[in-house]
This record gives sequence, structure tokens and C-alpha cells, in this order.
Amino acid sequence: AKYNAIVPGMTLDQVKQTIGCANDPSLTTAVGSIVVRLGWYYFNPSTGGASLILVEFDGTGTKVNADPNNLGFFKSRSGF
Repeated sequence: AKYNAIVPGMTLDQVKQTIGCANDPSLTTAVGSIVVRLGWYYFNPSTGGASLILVEFDGTGTKVNADPNNLGFFKSRSGF
């Protein structure tokens, strides 16, 4: 549900609040000069499973980028 609540135009603070924690700086990557990809990672020690959410922001890292093709590729997840 938290993943689905992330939409284009949200600020970084809104995404942090939605997910419930800060992003992991080691997962930050620049994609060209106009997109910054930030990541949130959680390792569950009781199950040994990991979850990852990646969200693409504008070049300043302040607002979630809208996918120009409207295919929903501004975010991705694994381990859910």
C-alpha cells in the first residue's frame, strides 16, 4: 500500500513520510543529469528477506519525476 501511494509530484519528505523511514544514501544514483534515483532498503532479520523500493526524482532530488510515457516507470520494487 505504501508503494502504491508514491505518485509523481510528491516531495522527498512526502515519500519518506509515506514509506516511514529515510532513504539509504548508498542506494542513490544519478541517471543522466535530470534524474536522481533514491532507494529504500529493509532487511528482515527474522526471515532473512530483503525489500527494496527505488524512486526516481528530478535532478535536484526534490520531487518524484513523472514518467514521460505514462507507463509507471518512475518507481520499482522487489522483495514484496
